[in-house]
Parts: sequence; C-alpha cells; structure tokens
Amino acid sequence: LDTSNKNLDISNQKLDTSNISLLRINGDLNNFVFSASHDLNAPILNIESLLGLLNSKLDIKDAEVIKLFGLMNKAVTNFKSTISDLAKVGAIESEDPDEHNENFVTIFEEIKLALSEKIKLSKTIFHTNFRKKEVRFAKKNLRSVMLNLITNAIKFSAPHRIPEITIKTELKDGLILLTVKDNGLGISKDQIENVFKKYQRVNETVEGTGIGLYLTQKIVNAAGGKIEVACNEGKGCTFKIYFLA
Repeated sequence: LDTSNKNLDISNQKLDTSNISLLRINGDLNNFVFSASHDLNAPILNIESLLGLLNSKLDIKDAEVIKLFGLMNKAVTNFKSTISDLAKVGAIESEDPDEHNENFVTIFEEIKLALSEKIKLSKTIFHTNFRKKEVRFAKKNLRSVMLNLITNAIKFSAPHRIPEITIKTELKDGLILLTVKDNGLGISKDQIENVFKKYQRVNETVEGTGIGLYLTQKIVNAAGGKIEVACNEGKGCTFKIYFLA
C-alpha cells in the first residue's frame, strides 16, 4: 500500500509539472500571437499606402490592370481583418477582464447604431425581449459577442427574404441566457461541428476570416459560460449563450 501511495504521489507530481509546463507553453504561444499580430500591422499598412500611391500616380485605363488593383486591395483588406482578429484572440487569452454589471439593451442600441448602414441596406427587422436586463461581464467582450452574432445574422441572410433577428434574454436554470435567432441561410449538418473552429468558414460564398465565432466562443468560455448552436439549412440558426448569473 505504501509503495502504491508513493507511486501515486510521483505520478501526481509529474502531472502537476506537465500542467505547469503546458500552461507556460500556452502563455508563450498567446504572447507570440498577440505580438506577431501587432508586428505585422506596419508592413501591411505600408503595402496599402504604396498601392494607393501607385494607383494615384498611374493613369490606369486597362480593365485587366484595374481588376488586378481591385484584387490586391481586397487581399490587403482581408489580411488586415485577419491580423485584427488574431490580436483580439491573443488579448482574450492573456487579459484579466474588467467586469461590471452591463446592460443588454444599452449594448444592443450601441451595436444598432454602429451597424445602421448595414441594417438599412439589408432591411433587417429586429424582435427583442430583454427579460433579464443585466449581466456581470466585461463591456467590450459582451459587445464583441453580441456584435459577432448580429453581424453574422445579417451577413448570412437569405437572398429571397428580409432578414429577421430575434434577440432575447432570460434567467434559466440559475444562468443568464442570451438567445440570438435568425432566418438566414442556416448551416448544413455536416458543417455544424466546424462553426466554432478557427479559420473555418461554413459558407464559402460569403466573405469572412472564419474567426468571429471562434472568438465569440473563446470570450464566453473564458468567463465560465458556454455557447450552443442549432441550425436548419435554408431556414436559419439559433445561438444560445449561457452567462454566469
């Protein structure tokens, strides 16, 4: 018995050492991602400036050249978005969030204002029922979660119908539940498992970096919550986010 206990103690010590090592490696990787995303900003901004300068200096009339310039500018824009998303991921992994009681309605109104042009162009209709008004959460993180879900709902709207987004909050089983439901394109059953994976795009016909929902899940999980999704292809998706009450 003594020998077994000693062996168990040794195994536990090795496990603790391995966990500490993994935490250190994970921290180093997060710091690298955060630093690299910032270091890449300067060169991509230089490329963007040079493209703009070149475009202004040249009298471009050739349709093929104009098309190439458009593709280059689009590539730069996409790369900037990816860098920005990487910086957000690195920040979430390493930061100690400043949590306060935040109001869902206030955050929603701020997002509507920020997306006013997209909402107007898409003719998006909102249905809201904020039965639970507040949650203890970092404001910028709550805004990021709601913004990602609402932006996705508009982006992946079905072309043959007006986008409708239903947002509601309630207290359920001792947790605060935020539900965001849309009537958009939905996601196929074989793609549903990829929804929260980094750089995975479940619909190749719509532009994106494939990191928004990964980022959303990271934020929610880091705060002790969880996120679920249910989709019907061609009918829309329902996202449920559970926050600690």
